[in-house]
Amino acid sequence: MTEFRARIDEFLERSRVRQVIIGVIIFNAIILGMETSKGLMADYGDLILAIDRACLAFFVAEIALKLFARGGGFSAMAGASSI
Repeated sequence: MTEFRARIDEFLERSRVRQVIIGVIIFNAIILGMETSKGLMADYGDLILAIDRACLAFFVAEIALKLFARGGGFSAMAGASSI
C-alpha cells in the first residue's frame, strides 16, 4: 500500500499536474468573479454555479488524494515554496 501512496504522491508533484491545479484555481477565481454580476447570473447562473461546483469537486479530489498519499502528516503548505 505504501508504494501505491508514493506513486500517487509522485503524480501530484509532477510539474504538469501542479500547472493544471493552478489553472483550475485561476479559472475558479474568474467564475467566482462572474458570480458577482447580476446580469451574468440572470443569464447564465445555472451554468456558472455548475462550473463552480465542478471546480469544488476537483479541489476536494485533490485534497483527498494528498491526504491519502501523505497520511495524517499532510500540510496544505508543504512544498508551497517550490511552486
